[in-house]
Amino acid sequence: QVKGSAEQHGGRESLALDYIAAMNPGALSSPWMKEQIRLLTKICEDTIMALGMTVARRLLAMVQRSGTHELCLYRLSVWYSMNDDGSPRYEIRDWIDPGFSRRDPGAGKRAGEARRLAAAIMEAGQKRDPAE
Repeated sequence: QVKGSAEQHGGRESLALDYIAAMNPGALSSPWMKEQIRLLTKICEDTIMALGMTVARRLLAMVQRSGTHELCLYRLSVWYSMNDDGSPRYEIRDWIDPGFSRRDPGAGKRAGEARRLAAAIMEAGQKRDPAE
């Protein structure tokens, strides 16, 4: 999840982006899982959340007007599980805040790239032993 919030920085309010991984706490102890999270976070940073100054200002104004001073701007979900035969499988879903999409016409295209790269990461991850 990528949360946008309004924070004071250098005497001015600016947009802060927090990347949050929600999962079973026991799963985080796996080095394989930590690496997958790191790679998926990097994908989000480099694609959907690669914002120009104009879009960042628009999103800051949107967050400020929300009254909560924090909004979920984008969510990339990767569901990793097993088939009946024990082989791994995954499903990738995402969600973009409608206000984000309206303020950044390129967000949908970048989200598509994020999904494509996430699938590549998961494919590569299936080839490595998660028990490593």
